[in-house]
Amino acid sequence: MPILWRYLVRHYFQSFFLCMISFIFILLVTRMQEIARLASLNSEFKMIALFTLTLIPRVLPVAIPISTLIASLTLLKRLSTTYELTAMRTSGLKLSEIFTPLIYSALFLSLINFIIISEVTPRCRYYSRELSYKIITSNPLSLMKKSKLLNLQDSFVDMHTTQYGREAKDVIFVFKNHSNQCLNLMIAKKFNLKENLLTGEDVTIFSHIDAKNPSFFDHLIIENQKTLSTHASSLSH
Repeated sequence: MPILWRYLVRHYFQSFFLCMISFIFILLVTRMQEIARLASLNSEFKMIALFTLTLIPRVLPVAIPISTLIASLTLLKRLSTTYELTAMRTSGLKLSEIFTPLIYSALFLSLINFIIISEVTPRCRYYSRELSYKIITSNPLSLMKKSKLLNLQDSFVDMHTTQYGREAKDVIFVFKNHSNQCLNLMIAKKFNLKENLLTGEDVTIFSHIDAKNPSFFDHLIIENQKTLSTHASSLSH
């Protein structure tokens, strides 16, 4: 490769990668609210970091063409401002010879962009949805506390969460059982989430069973448990 080509390609890719980093930074800033929301549900840094990385390929199909254009304009402006383009022309170089490395670089970036669009972006989008689902379902306490995420209907939740949503005290959970059109009530003194195990203390559950004869009263079931444990993912489902 001629020295001139290496010189042009080096400055071209410097501007290109600078633009790409700027676009990725803007993407992360715009998605910071979603990242913070998932971080509040799951404190594992590994899963949050993986989810953040899967967001980057989504912007690459748009960022690569724009960065290519900006890098070309920036390089040509620099060559014109420093009179390097004039020096190349006076030395006998044709415009086609000067722009050849830029055209090859653009073709190479176009191939990379095609691979990202066809292979990388769909896989990352699917994987990010899986991670988002795992993060949300890993902490049912924070999930019930934030009704906008769970979108509970015909229900009422009241609790005091501590330790980044890993512990809840004075839990009151009321929901409507559509099978018998009655309300079910669960009261707990404390719930504690450790890994994937949700443990409750002093849990009381009020539920109903329909009577076979409508003229009779409904069967009310009151269940008291000193301790109760279940898988967190099962409760989230």
